[in-house]
Amino acid sequence: MHTGKTLLITTWLIVLIAVTTLGSMLEQKSQHFFGISDNREQAISFPHPVEIIEAHVVEGTEVTPGTLMLLLSRPDLKAELAMLNHQIAEIEARHRETAITLQGKINTLEQEKKVRTAALDTEIAELHKRHRLNLDVLRSISGNRADKSAEQSSPLAAKLTGLHTERHHVAEAADSQIDALRSRLAASEAPDQARLAELNAHRNELSRQQAKLTVTAKRHGRVGSVLFRPGDQVPAFAAIVTLHSLAPELIKGYIHEEVHNAVAQGQQVWVRSLTADHSELLTGTVESLGARIVPYPPRLLKNAAAPAWGREVVVRLDRDNHLLLGERTQISLDRPLPLQQRVATLLRRGFASIPETTTATSEAMAANASGGMLERVKAPSGSAQLEMPPLNTVADLKPVITTP
Repeated sequence: MHTGKTLLITTWLIVLIAVTTLGSMLEQKSQHFFGISDNREQAISFPHPVEIIEAHVVEGTEVTPGTLMLLLSRPDLKAELAMLNHQIAEIEARHRETAITLQGKINTLEQEKKVRTAALDTEIAELHKRHRLNLDVLRSISGNRADKSAEQSSPLAAKLTGLHTERHHVAEAADSQIDALRSRLAASEAPDQARLAELNAHRNELSRQQAKLTVTAKRHGRVGSVLFRPGDQVPAFAAIVTLHSLAPELIKGYIHEEVHNAVAQGQQVWVRSLTADHSELLTGTVESLGARIVPYPPRLLKNAAAPAWGREVVVRLDRDNHLLLGERTQISLDRPLPLQQRVATLLRRGFASIPETTTATSEAMAANASGGMLERVKAPSGSAQLEMPPLNTVADLKPVITTP
């Protein structure tokens, strides 16, 4: 009879502790939520249709800066480059022909000027000699008293004056024609140079696009997807290959709409994988909080037939990790405790919530700190107060409650 009564009291105490502990758990705010490891992928695409010539990578290939990934071709680019080269060559040939023709005329005029002026200079020199001889004869006859007016009215003097005038006109006319041809040459260069500059700029741009058809890796990472194979025609702006970093950098989490989490931007959190092979505890920082309620991804649903909705949270991991892209994770607001400490903490909260009037009993339950097992402790005879056995845990640690 006594044994049955003791068993009944013990069972009643266990149920009471469980109910109060469960109530305490429900009153607490959720301390963690779930998410999927993510990364910002880089998609390689082109604004023009291209053809895949060679593909040197496959899904999962690790690449370093400079690694050759793709060789592409653009038939329209080759045709446009050939047409531009033909136009540039045609303009340059026409410009050279015009420049040679005008420069030839300039050289001819300069030679004619030299010949005519040289002939006039020779004739002027001979007349000067004859004029000096006549003056000497005249001075010898007149006894060095030749009239200056007679010297100036001499036919030779008049002819000399005419030759000097003719030489000046010849040189001036030749210079005028030469200047006109040089101006014409300079005027013909301006439009050709402008057109050549435009065509060369276009050709340089096409050459730059041609060089980009040899695709190399720009950073250290891993190939995510290869969406086209050699020989395929790729439409404009379609992704050909996607790249991501070697390890996930972000966790995209979801807080259930009915759960109140005290999450703030910049807050430190703890992340662990839900896969048994990855038990490493990672640290991260809340990068952004969503301002909308969105549906949960199917992989985070416990029941595919029961959709769930929540708020998006983006967590950036602080260091390199061994997570897989798309791996399910748990994000905790407090550093997770070992299972034994969590059980002991919950039992302590349960004992503390039992009313004093119900603790006057001859049996009590305590937490076994070493093994985490419950054991029954008998109170001393005549005791009207239940004493709490010591627990091997920290009293101010918060529980970690799993969000349904």
